[in-house]
Amino acid sequence: MACKRAKTASEGSKIIRSETVTRAVGDFLFLGNRVYLLAQPNRILTVKKIHWDRETSDLQDEQGRVYRDVSWDEMEFADDVDYHIADDE
Repeated sequence: MACKRAKTASEGSKIIRSETVTRAVGDFLFLGNRVYLLAQPNRILTVKKIHWDRETSDLQDEQGRVYRDVSWDEMEFADDVDYHIADDE
C-alpha cells in the first residue's frame, strides 16, 4: 500500500511541475504583448498579468490604467503572430 501512495504522489507532482513549466513558458511568450479589445479595436493595451485558471488577463493602457480580469474571448493580439511549427513548410 505504501508503494502505491508514493507512486500516486510522484505522478501528482509531475502534473504540477509540467503545469508550472507550461505557465512559465506562456508567461514568457505572452506577457508584454500588445492586444486590443474586440469592442475597441483602435485602443492598444499591454498584457501585464495572466490568470491561467480564470482564462483572463490584466491589461494596461498607455496612461497606466489597469483593466483586471479581461476575458481572453474579449481580446485579440494587435501584432501579427507568425507561428512556425516543426515540420511545417
